[in-house]
Amino acid sequence: KLENGYITKDQNVEPFRASKLNDIKIKIDTNHTKFLNFCSRLGYSVIIHRPNEIPTPFHRKLFVKYQRISAISLTAVSYKSGKDLKKFKPEVRGCYFEGEKSLKFFKSYTKFHCDYECMTNFTFKQCECVNFAMPRTQETPVCDLDKIECYTEAINKWSAVQKDSCECHPPCNNI
Repeated sequence: KLENGYITKDQNVEPFRASKLNDIKIKIDTNHTKFLNFCSRLGYSVIIHRPNEIPTPFHRKLFVKYQRISAISLTAVSYKSGKDLKKFKPEVRGCYFEGEKSLKFFKSYTKFHCDYECMTNFTFKQCECVNFAMPRTQETPVCDLDKIECYTEAINKWSAVQKDSCECHPPCNNI
């Protein structure tokens, strides 16, 4: 849990402690036949996300060209709120401490998870189905191809108008 920090003093844990990393090198092995298709010859989409978030089609993507060296610079910013802020309501302080807001589909609260769940719920209300990549229960129908226009419209409408209705504030302690 982000608010409590690492449980162990062991330095070899995941997610890696940023203070121990100078750089990370990743090699995408394209020698396997399963990678030798048209798409892999163009390049790869890389999603960089927080360790407590699932990668989704809605995260920002970086495109790494095939047989090229790419450099990506990331700067992690960490902030921790004082416990004296807990006396204020989340709406006033504009953030949630751990355990103050729970989500149906995610164990850990992040603003992205909250927004994603809110968008999913809005899409279901509009279309009576959800995109295949959205979180859902076994009973929730996945939209067929004839509903592409509906869920695309729902996502756009949610982004433009409805996004603030779910009160998805960032966590008070975050990276």
